[in-house]
Amino acid sequence: MVNKRCETFVLKESIAIGIPIHFISCNCIQIINQVSRQEFDSLMKILKINGLIVIKNSPSGLIERIKESINEIVYVPNEVLLIKFSHYLSQKLKYNYTYLANLFSAHQGVSIEQYLIAKKIERIKTFILFGKYNFSEIAIRMNYSSAAHLSHQFKKVTGHSPSDFKHLKRKSLGPTSYINSYNIKPVTVSVN
Repeated sequence: MVNKRCETFVLKESIAIGIPIHFISCNCIQIINQVSRQEFDSLMKILKINGLIVIKNSPSGLIERIKESINEIVYVPNEVLLIKFSHYLSQKLKYNYTYLANLFSAHQGVSIEQYLIAKKIERIKTFILFGKYNFSEIAIRMNYSSAAHLSHQFKKVTGHSPSDFKHLKRKSLGPTSYINSYNIKPVTVSVN
């Protein structure tokens, strides 16, 4: 549930069934009181019929919430963390960071930090390809302490500095490179 329309829908349906809920985040609810199995199943059925994915409080559900939290940090523009990511994640998900880190590593085969870095590097590549921001601006947007820190981590992951990556991509890609890098087929239009 990524927007207000989904929240409104879920709230309306839960009230109609008689299940009081509390929103923990924009995509996570908590059922406030004990409910019967029939009431719970009714709510789950309505949500699924309307295309909402239901993830119960399980390890896989918690891992999905960790990934969503990482995506929010990486893809929400102008979101600057004022605290360490581990503290942010702990506060947001209401679990000890060590528990979250161990669970994530056990199920994903990589640490939360490695996953976060990989997501950030992919986002940085997009910023570089589109050339809208300079490296200092990208560093700020991606919560790096400096452009040098961003450059060091980028090179460690990709084997290229951000500048080298920028020049390599521009040389290796033709005029439709940006379109083709997103698997969009150019359309040819003939005029009679």
